[in-house]
Amino acid sequence: MTSVSRNVGVALVAIASVVIVEAARAADAIQKCEVAKLKAAGREVRDKMRCHARAKNVGVPVDAICLTNAQTKADATINTAGGACGGIASDIDAILDSCVSAFLTDDPGTGACPARSAQKAIADGAKGEIACQAKELTRPGTFTNCDIREDVQTAARLDGAGGGTPCANVPSVLIDTLNCGKMISAALNNFEPNFHSCFTGLFSPCGSSSSCICDSGVKGTTPLCGLPTNGPYCGSDADCGPGALCVLGFGPFCVTPCP
Repeated sequence: MTSVSRNVGVALVAIASVVIVEAARAADAIQKCEVAKLKAAGREVRDKMRCHARAKNVGVPVDAICLTNAQTKADATINTAGGACGGIASDIDAILDSCVSAFLTDDPGTGACPARSAQKAIADGAKGEIACQAKELTRPGTFTNCDIREDVQTAARLDGAGGGTPCANVPSVLIDTLNCGKMISAALNNFEPNFHSCFTGLFSPCGSSSSCICDSGVKGTTPLCGLPTNGPYCGSDADCGPGALCVLGFGPFCVTPCP
C-alpha cells in the first residue's frame, strides 16, 4: 500500500467515525427531547385531573386558573426541550385535553368517590402510562410489563376509592389511560399532521380511489395512502397489523397501503 492510499484510508475511517458520532449525538438528542416532553405531558395530565378532583369533591366547576397553571408549567418544559423531536406545546395540550375529557366521562359525578378516583387513580394512572412510554425509549422492551403494572395499580386505586365498588368505569379508564400515552408518544414522532380524506381522480394522491386516507408521513416524503384497519390509536407500526403502518393524522390511525 502506498503512502497516498494509506492516507486516503485513514481519512475515510476518520470521516466514517465522525458520521457515526454525529448520528449517535442526533439520536441521543431526539431521545432526550422525547423523554422530556413525555414527562412534562404526564405531569400536565396528572395536575389537570387533580384540578377536576378538587372541583368534584365540593361539587363546583373546575378552577380555570388551576388548569392554566398546570398547562403553563408543562408548556415551559416542552418548549425548553426544543425541536429535536416532534410535538409542539399546543398540540400536546390539545391531546391531553381530549384525554381529560375521556377520563371525566369514565368518572362522572361529584363527591368524595369521584374526587378520589380522579385524583389518585386516574391522574396517577395517566401519568404512569405516559411514563411507561418514556421508559421504553431509554430501556426498549420494558413497555409491556410497565403497562401491566400500571393497570394493576390503577384498578386497585379505583377499587379503593369506591370502597370495593368503583365509581368510575374501570375498563374504560384503563383503555383511555393507555391510549392517552400512545397518542402523546405518536405526536413526538417527526410526522406532519396533514391527514385528510383523499380526493378522487387520476392525479389525486391516492389515484382514483375515494375510500383511501392520506397522510404526508415523514416530512419531505410523498403522501401515504391507505385504509383504516385496527382503529384510531397507535404509537408505532408495531401496534398495527401485518402490512399496516401507523400514521399521525387525527388519531393516530393504523392504515394498510392501498394497492
